[in-house]
Amino acid sequence: MRNHRRRYGRPRAVGSEGRCPRLALAIVPLVLVLLFSGCGSGQRGDDMFIQDNGSKPFAERVDLATAQEQLLGAAARMRERIDAEFGPFKWDRIDGPTRSSCRDGNDRGGDAVNVQGMVPNSGLSDEDFEVAMQIVREEAAVYGFTYEVDVSDEVVFWVNLFNEEDGGHVSVIMNRENRGFSIGYTTGCRPEARR
Repeated sequence: MRNHRRRYGRPRAVGSEGRCPRLALAIVPLVLVLLFSGCGSGQRGDDMFIQDNGSKPFAERVDLATAQEQLLGAAARMRERIDAEFGPFKWDRIDGPTRSSCRDGNDRGGDAVNVQGMVPNSGLSDEDFEVAMQIVREEAAVYGFTYEVDVSDEVVFWVNLFNEEDGGHVSVIMNRENRGFSIGYTTGCRPEARR
């Protein structure tokens, strides 16, 4: 398992002249919807296309129920540690386990797309985002989410940590203007629990 970082999409400084605050508030939920749409979706990172479905043979991937249990636990620890560092925050939208059907080639299974907390107007600074991101990196790495793709731009900080072998990614997003902060994940297509 590789543990390295790839970064692109360098942030650019932008003033807030002429921007509508309500529009800025709508950006984080819109980004989350776009981020978590579709089983097997991917992103371009340097010279490779990163898939949410893992590189392991389908039957060898961690099953969906186990992956969700791991990610829900990791997300709870992320929120707890971020609260200890900066909060406590009032976290909105913490989803429980979900499931939808998916297909990876000829294999059928399940995937989950989950928001694990949103904090509107968090007050986090750019430097605070990096500290929070390090907390997320540490908790996500335990379950193989180590391949980092930074797609930040002038509107949002947006970092995804992919699990290249089993699939899926953990995302951390913060709006640069209103400082809305969120954590979410998708498992990628996984086999159902083994009986």
